[in-house]
Amino acid sequence: MYPQVLTNVRVTDKKAAQDDVDVQAAVKKVTEELGDIGRILVRESGTESVVHVMVETESDGFEL
Repeated sequence: MYPQVLTNVRVTDKKAAQDDVDVQAAVKKVTEELGDIGRILVRESGTESVVHVMVETESDGFEL
């Protein structure tokens, strides 16, 4: 089990937040930085105006 951080981001439009060019670029950058040692998951809440952002990596010392 890898250490992980989960952050909930309040948004007015979940779909627009996920489709935002800057958000997609940030997710891509983190994905590239993590490489094979972790992952990032961004998903919409089913019940709230929230986007869940979870980063998981094999090392506590990884800095974004």
